[in-house]
Amino acid sequence: MKTQSNVIANGSEALSLGLLAVLGFSGTMPATRVAVSELDPTFVALARAVGAGVIAAGFLLARRERWPRLHQLRALAVVALAIVIVFPLLSAWSLASVPASDGAMVLAFVPTLTALFGLLRSGERPAPSFWLANAVGLGAVLWFLNGGSRSFLPGHAVMFLAAIVCAIGYTEGARLAREMSGLSVVGWALVLSLPLLAPVLLLSLPATANVHAPAWIGLAYVTVISMFVAFVPWYAAMARGGIALTAQIQLLQPLLSVLWAALLLGEPLSARLWLTLAIVIGSIYAARRFVSLPATPGVAWLKARAVRRA
Repeated sequence: MKTQSNVIANGSEALSLGLLAVLGFSGTMPATRVAVSELDPTFVALARAVGAGVIAAGFLLARRERWPRLHQLRALAVVALAIVIVFPLLSAWSLASVPASDGAMVLAFVPTLTALFGLLRSGERPAPSFWLANAVGLGAVLWFLNGGSRSFLPGHAVMFLAAIVCAIGYTEGARLAREMSGLSVVGWALVLSLPLLAPVLLLSLPATANVHAPAWIGLAYVTVISMFVAFVPWYAAMARGGIALTAQIQLLQPLLSVLWAALLLGEPLSARLWLTLAIVIGSIYAARRFVSLPATPGVAWLKARAVRRA
């Protein structure tokens, strides 16, 4: 009984960590859109990665982190390539030509893609009820966001490719976070990218004399929060609560972005938003309530840890 209660407590911890991470991620699309309105998209992608890498290096030094083992370095290379290099480049290029709302709509597919990659790479086998709940939540988000440009642009295809790359990085990072802390995973992925990205950034510095403060604030946000801080609880949550179940929490991300716009910019909140929020929260609850928890390696890992503590 004590073991089961520990698992439930850790499952609640995973949910809390996931919600905290998604709250941080929710400002990524608007902040990137503001940044690329005045700064070159390639510069934004490189600067956020290098800046976050410098911050991560400081944390790793302060923690006296041991150098990762060989198999961990392989997984970290995948995370670095996907999350630190390719995804920021693709998303920045996309948002230079499509609205942030369109980008959020395409990225709404990330939770489903992450669950699929979790099935392929981690052996997770969510029950059919999970996929039904995920489809309901995804459908609600797409229904709410169906107010963008409504015409297919190359930027939409680029953003969908970014969503695939993002899901791959999430899955590999979550698998690695079962043996390393979330801070270690994102920290080492960023640091390993520095030797490649820092020289390229220095060679591609644009003229910034006429860049206004909002663009710099947007770049600062995606550097500190989106690229580093939010990933620490995110990888920890996926390791503890399972890749598929935790990824579904990210369906809330585009809706939270709208809430941020209302709070910071005074934009009105529609009944459509509250209805969508209710459906998405219900789908997340249904997935966590009706999916068999032991079916995911993340929860099996939790049980083993709880037994060791008992």
